[in-house]
Amino acid sequence: MVLVNSNNSIQSCNMPLGYVANNQDCDDSNDSVYPGAPEICDGIDNDCDGLVDDEDPDAVGLKTYYLDEDGDGFGDAARTIQSCNMPTGYVTNAQDCDDTDELRNPGIPGSCDEPCDAQLTIISVSGPTGS
Repeated sequence: MVLVNSNNSIQSCNMPLGYVANNQDCDDSNDSVYPGAPEICDGIDNDCDGLVDDEDPDAVGLKTYYLDEDGDGFGDAARTIQSCNMPTGYVTNAQDCDDTDELRNPGIPGSCDEPCDAQLTIISVSGPTGS
């Protein structure tokens, strides 16, 4: 049987301390890095699949970021990305009422109110009574 540790492989009938029967660990100096480990946002390939952090579809701990197309600091709830770090052009909130207009956002009082564009209907007309 061939046995392996981080620097050496040997052939032996019995497994010596510090050796295993495979060489699948991609970083034997780090006990949190091994095939099947959870891929977390830490800048290293935890699960030995060649993908790091949010490049890995199996990554855990990703945060949701919202596209801020108009650059007003408020994001669009319908346009998101999952990532370890906030990409350029994205924000951490989904509060924009119109992500195509930087002057319409919750930071400007009244700018998110719907405009009154409906035609008014006159129900009755009354005026002062004369003497």
